Amino acid sequence: MDLNARPSLSSLYNEIESSDSLRARNLQLGEDLERIHEMERNLQNERDPDRRREVAARIDREVRELERQISLCQTRDAVRDDQLDVWREGLYEELATQGEKQARLTLLNSWLKVYNNLNRASLGWAYLHP
Repeated sequence: MDLNARPSLSSLYNEIESSDSLRARNLQLGEDLERIHEMERNLQNERDPDRRREVAARIDREVRELERQISLCQTRDAVRDDQLDVWREGLYEELATQGEKQARLTLLNSWLKVYNNLNRASLGWAYLHP
């Protein structure tokens, strides 16, 4: 088993966070932010000082949690970007290798056509001139 072998493109791709997961994560952050905005609007309308302090403390906790979530998401985004870069690099290498193989096959096919044409011509020549 070659420990230095590069993993397959499909296994690399499967490790990358899906775009659906990314969208769901971003939607959740948006909902959390909207909830905080709603709490701030409620705070502005609150007349009871004790209740205002309670709501303000809750908003602070929610904001800290949202900041923590954003930081985690930024880290996950950076990991995803790095994984995509590695996957793309492997894809480009594989495409280049396939392109080289295709070019070799095309060249080989053209040589075979020339060889077959020469062979037919020599057989025809031998048939005409025994």
